[in-house]
Amino acid sequence: AILAQASVFATVVMGADFSTEADPQAVETPACPVTVARSGETHVAFADNLALAATAHEPNDFLLASKFCAAAGLAEHQVDADGIKQLLKCIKMLRLCRYTAEDIMSMLNHAVAYMRQTLVKCGPGMAAQECMNTAILLIFVAHSYTQDETCPLRIWHK
Repeated sequence: AILAQASVFATVVMGADFSTEADPQAVETPACPVTVARSGETHVAFADNLALAATAHEPNDFLLASKFCAAAGLAEHQVDADGIKQLLKCIKMLRLCRYTAEDIMSMLNHAVAYMRQTLVKCGPGMAAQECMNTAILLIFVAHSYTQDETCPLRIWHK
């Protein structure tokens, strides 16, 4: 079930299109109740924080973070500017650890599935900071699960 849920994010991101135009065809599976356009929907909170795009390590990281939040099913009130910065720092750290784009996508795929399960149990009551801290933690767990050589926890704490 986790991999079925993660497949929606894989469809969203693995195309590496990163265009902001939504594909009229959408992916919806019983395991993933949220419909996500094939090219990937962007998260509404990111539109209000476009200035943060300049802080991204790679040009596509801002859009990648936005698509991650949308695929994970985070509500608008669960993503704020501080959370976006934190997620961008996490993606930057993964890039600086020299993980390939495919490895990062795999980590984010798993984290999307984990985050959806978390939101089902804790969902609407989670504040923005708690939500993004949980997302980063789940990216760490996904990274530990998917990678043979992991980045040490002390690096993640920096």
